[in-house]
Amino acid sequence: MAPVTKPDELRVAAAHAFLRSLNILVKSARMYGMEHQRTAVQYATALDELHAALPSEGMAGLTLGVSGKQLLIDGVPVETSPAENSFTELLSAGKLSSIHFAHQVGPEDFDRFVRTFVASGNKNPQLAEQLKATLEENPNATIRVNPIRYVAAAGEHGEGQPLSPVVAGTVGGMTAIVSSQIQSLLGDPTKLLQLIAAAQGSSGSSHGTENGEPAGGVAGAGRSGGAESESAGAGIVYGFGLDAEGAGGGSLYSSEPVELVTASESMMHAGSGPPAALTLKTSADPTVEPGFRLTGPGGFAPREDDVMNVLRLLAKVGQANQKPGSEAESNQLRDDISQLQPGTQLTLQQALASLAAAAPSQRVDGPMLLQLAEHMAIQFALDSYERGETRVNSVKDMLGKMSKEIETLRKVLGGHEDKLKKAGINVESHAEALDRQFWASVPETGKRSMLLSAEAWCIPPRNVRTYLERAFQCGDTALANDVLRNFSACLCNPDPEARGRAATGMLDLADIFGRADQEVLAEALTQAGTALETVLREQSQDVARAIGEAFVRLGQQATNQKNFSALRDALELLNTIEQGEGKADFARSLRARLSVEKQIPEFMEGALRATALPDGLVEIARQHPHVSAENLSGRVIRCGRKRERERLVEIAKQLGSQAASYLSEVLRTRPAGDAVSVIALLCRLDPLAIEEILPLRLREWNRFYHDMTVRQIAVSGAPERARLLLKFSEILDPQVFPGALDEVGMCGDLSAAPVLISIVAGDLPRFSTPFVRVKAIESLGRLRAEEAAPLLKKILESRQAFRWQFPREMRIVAAQALKKIDQNWMAAFLKDADLSEADMALLTIDPMTDAPGVRQRAYRRVVLPKTIEAKVVTPRADYTIEIRELSIGGGFGQSEAQRALPPGSEAQIVMDTGWRRMKAHVLVRDARSNKFAYEIVDIELEDRLKLRRLLAWALANNSQ
Repeated sequence: MAPVTKPDELRVAAAHAFLRSLNILVKSARMYGMEHQRTAVQYATALDELHAALPSEGMAGLTLGVSGKQLLIDGVPVETSPAENSFTELLSAGKLSSIHFAHQVGPEDFDRFVRTFVASGNKNPQLAEQLKATLEENPNATIRVNPIRYVAAAGEHGEGQPLSPVVAGTVGGMTAIVSSQIQSLLGDPTKLLQLIAAAQGSSGSSHGTENGEPAGGVAGAGRSGGAESESAGAGIVYGFGLDAEGAGGGSLYSSEPVELVTASESMMHAGSGPPAALTLKTSADPTVEPGFRLTGPGGFAPREDDVMNVLRLLAKVGQANQKPGSEAESNQLRDDISQLQPGTQLTLQQALASLAAAAPSQRVDGPMLLQLAEHMAIQFALDSYERGETRVNSVKDMLGKMSKEIETLRKVLGGHEDKLKKAGINVESHAEALDRQFWASVPETGKRSMLLSAEAWCIPPRNVRTYLERAFQCGDTALANDVLRNFSACLCNPDPEARGRAATGMLDLADIFGRADQEVLAEALTQAGTALETVLREQSQDVARAIGEAFVRLGQQATNQKNFSALRDALELLNTIEQGEGKADFARSLRARLSVEKQIPEFMEGALRATALPDGLVEIARQHPHVSAENLSGRVIRCGRKRERERLVEIAKQLGSQAASYLSEVLRTRPAGDAVSVIALLCRLDPLAIEEILPLRLREWNRFYHDMTVRQIAVSGAPERARLLLKFSEILDPQVFPGALDEVGMCGDLSAAPVLISIVAGDLPRFSTPFVRVKAIESLGRLRAEEAAPLLKKILESRQAFRWQFPREMRIVAAQALKKIDQNWMAAFLKDADLSEADMALLTIDPMTDAPGVRQRAYRRVVLPKTIEAKVVTPRADYTIEIRELSIGGGFGQSEAQRALPPGSEAQIVMDTGWRRMKAHVLVRDARSNKFAYEIVDIELEDRLKLRRLLAWALANNSQ
């Protein structure tokens, strides 16, 4: 690479500065608007820096382009900063290859340019179209956009025909390495036609004559054809003539579309003799577009040998192009042309005439010789396919063979390609470029028939992707689905090569399958699994690996798409393959790469929120029963709604006995943290296992895990949960058992009444306290247990000397329970009782059968008219909190210090209201920073009465 001169360095630096200013300008305009003062100042700065980046002399202008992730300034890769990277990503996302600024950019065009950038938003795929439409409003625009190439053609604004990707970027370097004589031939099809005419004129005898005259008439000015040949130096093109309509003058190349018409089709491929005279006719049909064609309505159709011979001739010209030119070289070219077979010569003439007619008013952009060779190869393949002479799977081979003949021409690009490769830019091969151009030339109906044929596997995946992307953008999902179905069916093609190439294509198209309908992906997975079985039986290891990779990629798409039915079928196919002899390891490797086990939590989370259980999910979970059961068991405690919990239990029950057995083993053998997490789900799947195993584990666990056990049983929703909680009354920690009694009352199971009555009587448990008995009374009231009425009446009426036998708090709770059990008796009793309305105001909350939540609050929480300061005493430290919400069962407080207590922590709370001092033993339920909720697990009945009266006073004040 030549060293960069100082002026070039200054210009590149100026271009960098302009890009940074443009980036700031766009962001400022989006934030403040184009009319804001900041935006106006930045606008002026960006325009000044653009002018500084433009060359001070000449008319070349400035081209900013992108190739991949590489920024190009005037076709040269440069290092980039974050600002330039942002610009590069914006161009790539907007499908722009380059932007050309003329030597004198007008303010009007720059304003349109900036406003379009601002309005388009980030990574807008329509940016190229929007910019083009906006700038084309000015016919003399000084800014042009190019979505095709990244190096501008010669000319003031970079106008001209798009370069082939194979020759892109070589225009500027060609002039320096070719001589003027050869360059004049390579850049103008007219001169090459004149060279052919000279070659034919100088060796007319070698072609044979008819009655002493050349067989192909030469048309002079004012003639219609058939006249005698002029000398080669006269500049008349031998073998071509003008129609009578064009006689008398004018250019040989009309500005209108032209067609080549043969005079004698029978001589097209005769082994010898002159080619028939051809006529350039102006098409009368205005809908015919100029284009490059090798066939015409006269029926001329070159053979593959003709095209190959022309390509070889052009390769010789390309070799001469690399050496200094001379008159001898031109004469040698004439000799080579004169020795061509008639069909070959006619093919070359027809191609040159078509190319000249396609662009009669301007010089061909780029090395015309290479462009001609590429177009000939592509057009011949296309014409052959359209005539049905070539099958789809033969097109690629044909283009590859022709590509070898063009290899010499491509060598002139080697230096530029090396520069691009060193800059990290991928350069596609010549065969790939030809194949891509061939696909672009195929009409829409032809593309569709190819993609829906049995030979779709031979179409390069990038071409299939382009077609499918366009179909999805146009909303033609049905067509895209059909193409994908047909392509996946190629995996089961009897031809091993077809299966392998189809598998390779499926790898590239896997993400497209994720955008198709779910049944299309399911069918593709089925096809892949069937093909995998076939190749494994045939012991085709290479093909098996390719299909296996495609199978995994499709399975991953099914996972991302949450297509459970497709994923289920894939896993079942793997099971079938795994059972085959010698195939277990291969199937297990594919299963491991699918990683379905890692997706189980996400699958379950989605299923819990869905209106219905997704088809195929249960079968997938059943194939991984241990992982699924463990995930479901850990999720129960986080269920906030009964609907979620019941959906979860439904899935768990469908996993079968393996899930229940596994959870029982976890409860029996795992550490406390793992074992306690399975209790809730196991209560629904196998309550007998809970009764058998849990008593043994509870004796090993501390208070924290006893508390977790009660919560797990409570959220399970199991009909047996009341019986289970009461069965463990002698084992549970004394500070946890009162909370268990609340859960018994909220479950609505009247069968628990006898045990609750025994607790109220003081017979159970061994650590019975007045607070535990009060909790049992409240549960009897929630259950409306009529058999408890005699005992509750006794508590209300029993006296001892000059006082009541039972504490006032216990009598109030008994009265509230009896009011729910025997309202008539209580109405008569309260008339003469010493219990006031304030004592009876604070009632417990009854269970609601239709409550949507998994757990229900047992006591009403009251907002206090003013905050109460309380002292929290923990084993580690004491600190003060403020309590604003309080209930008879717990409360919510916060402190100024950042002292978060972990859930389950033990503490003592002392509340002092000035005239009431209360103490309670609590467990922390929820702690966030300096805020926490707590539950009272033990309190003296006298203090509970004080708390009741405080809450009654707060209720009365709140109602006023």
